[in-house]
Formats: sequence, C-alpha cells, structure tokens
Amino acid sequence: RDYSKTPEFAAVLYDRLGTSYYLAGQCEKALQTFDRALKYTPNNHAVLNNYAYLCIECLKDAQKALQPARLAVQLQPTRAEYLDTLALVLISAKQYAEGLEYADRAAKLGDSAPVQLHRAMALLELGRTEQAREAARKAGDLNPDPPTKASLEQLLPRLK
Repeated sequence: RDYSKTPEFAAVLYDRLGTSYYLAGQCEKALQTFDRALKYTPNNHAVLNNYAYLCIECLKDAQKALQPARLAVQLQPTRAEYLDTLALVLISAKQYAEGLEYADRAAKLGDSAPVQLHRAMALLELGRTEQAREAARKAGDLNPDPPTKASLEQLLPRLK
C-alpha cells in the first residue's frame, strides 16, 4: 500500500509489525519492515532507535546501527532507552569509553537492568572490574527480563 499521505501512520504500523516479527524470531522480516518505516519517516526517533537495536541484535552490525542510534538520540536526547541503545551500539563497536558515557546518562534518566548490564560490559572492557561487578549486581537487582538475565549470566564468569 501507499502510505505517502499518512507517513506517521505508516511509521507506527511498520514499527509495530517489525517489533512483532522480531519477537517471533523473524529478524530478516523485522529489519525489512523497519526499512519500510524509515522510508516514510526517516527522522522518526522511535523507528530509528528500534532499527538500530535490531541491527545489533539481528545483524551484529554496529556500523549499520551507529547512524540511526545517534540520530535517535539527537532527536530525543533525554530518552533513557535511546541513550541505552546508543551505549550498546558503541560498546558493540568497541568504543567502550563513549558507550559508558551514554550508559551513565541513561542511568541518570531512567535506570534499568539493561542499562546496568551495558554499564557492566563497558566497565569490564575498560579494566574497571570492581565497578563492572557492582553494575552487574545492580542489574540483577532491577528485575531483568529473560534476555537481560541471560546476558548477565554470560557476563558473570568474566567478572570473577
């Protein structure tokens, strides 16, 4: 269908459809759907953030995720979840110090288990093991969802 007269509706529709595909384990379809959403609304901060996250989770492609993650933060600089996505992208790109900066900003605005997990990852890579342990402990205390809990369990052996 042509949604050129209702681009915001298209963005919401494709954002929800893409999220559904992702949750169903259909990463390729999810990414294609977010690509469509971005064609209608290239500056939609929610779509940009979700697309960047999928580039990391599905493609393991930090370079592809970097521009949309940065733009989402530029458009909405006080959204903790966007700051956290950018932190994850930067950590995935081995830019640990900058990733930690964004994770710290996210923690100040809206702390969560994923934010603390990403802080722990960056801190560990920066050689700050004791602080990484504390961030991982805090992530565990913040009632992590199953994927965050699994990531924490994978990280724990490196924190000993």
